[in-house]
Amino acid sequence: MKASSYLRLLRLIPASLPGKSRLVRLLIDRLAPQGEAEVEALGFRFVVPSLREPISSSLLVNGTYEPLLCRALSQVLEPDGVFFDVGANVGFFSLLAAHRLVPGGRVGAFEASPRIFSCLERNAHAQPRAGLTLFHRAVTERSGYEMSFFDAPETKFGMGSLANRFGSSAAVVKSISLDDAAEQMGLERVDAIKVDVEGFELGVFRGARRLLAMTPAPVIFFEFNDWAESNALAVPGDAQRFLQELGYIIVPLEDWSRGDRNPHPVQTSGGAEFVAFKPMPN
Repeated sequence: MKASSYLRLLRLIPASLPGKSRLVRLLIDRLAPQGEAEVEALGFRFVVPSLREPISSSLLVNGTYEPLLCRALSQVLEPDGVFFDVGANVGFFSLLAAHRLVPGGRVGAFEASPRIFSCLERNAHAQPRAGLTLFHRAVTERSGYEMSFFDAPETKFGMGSLANRFGSSAAVVKSISLDDAAEQMGLERVDAIKVDVEGFELGVFRGARRLLAMTPAPVIFFEFNDWAESNALAVPGDAQRFLQELGYIIVPLEDWSRGDRNPHPVQTSGGAEFVAFKPMPN
């Protein structure tokens, strides 16, 4: 039996059990092969740059990734819906949406890293879906610019960004705005957007003004980290403030999942997962 098969036995242990994540790190360091690997989760197979990274290890030993976000997306997306996955990484949410959540709809998957886009492309081609469109682009305020993208170390491959946090060499990637991407895809609406771009969320939102002004407006799922926004030369909380100025209500994902739809103040320190939505007009 391969080491990865032994590690999959850890799925028998609940993810919430105290100490599981520490045990997972220890066993992966000792047993997992170096470099590129393949994992199976929710019936999909994913090529990943390394098993020694939180996304990969979660897929391997839990059989899923961010289950709370998966449930939230299933609540807001209809089978004919439209989903944008910004910072798609190896394609977990993109494939989940294309095959399960919006099987009759459309998915746009955006990934800037050349190394990770190669995995995303192989994963999508191995499990094809007509409604899935891949973009090897950095999503920013404007399209057509050549941007410097900096990969993270293999064991942190999900943390690459437009800021050089790890002293890596730059790869040149073109930019695109979400408004332009929607136009290229011939879309009249987008129902939900997931954004994970290591602190550069404000540029993503500024490039989606037309989409965010639509009625109904897309529901947005995004991360906040004070250090990440500072690295992006933004004032922590600016992405939240921008959405609020457009009429969005922002609620922590965990609270939203419990039914909270009340506005929360802008968070400027620490980290959080947020849901942003606009109330339907009366």
